Amino acid sequence: MRYGYGVLVCAVAALWGCDGGGSSLGPPPPVNVTGSWSFNVKNLTAPGMGFTCAVAGTMQLSQTGASFDGTYYASSFICTNGFNGGSGGGSVVNGTVFAGDSVHFHFDVEDLDQHGVVSADRNSMGGTSTWVSSDGSTVTMTGNWTAHR
Repeated sequence: MRYGYGVLVCAVAALWGCDGGGSSLGPPPPVNVTGSWSFNVKNLTAPGMGFTCAVAGTMQLSQTGASFDGTYYASSFICTNGFNGGSGGGSVVNGTVFAGDSVHFHFDVEDLDQHGVVSADRNSMGGTSTWVSSDGSTVTMTGNWTAHR
């Protein structure tokens, strides 16, 4: 059976959600991360260091368009070598939502970097953390982070 060009164009338009008929097909709406989140950063480690670190806390985010920022409070920062960084807060800066469900943001400075993806139900997100410290020598720690509403 042979379909005409018009039928093919309509089929493609319907699959992409561009049929003008209110179809719910097509790309999902951009994520909105505004709100309160509990977060964990786990398995932060650097090559040759021999220990890992973990951070737990909360974030309050506010999004406008594709950009977001906010505040965080880390209730614990503990490493397996006995280091206890205690608790404290700061700013979530330079947050961006891209590709519909991907996020990128920093805790306070560019050197505390998070990349990730928001879940389909929009109630959790997670990805990779890359933290760089330059206190005399440069140390790069990498790990994973998760956050839940």
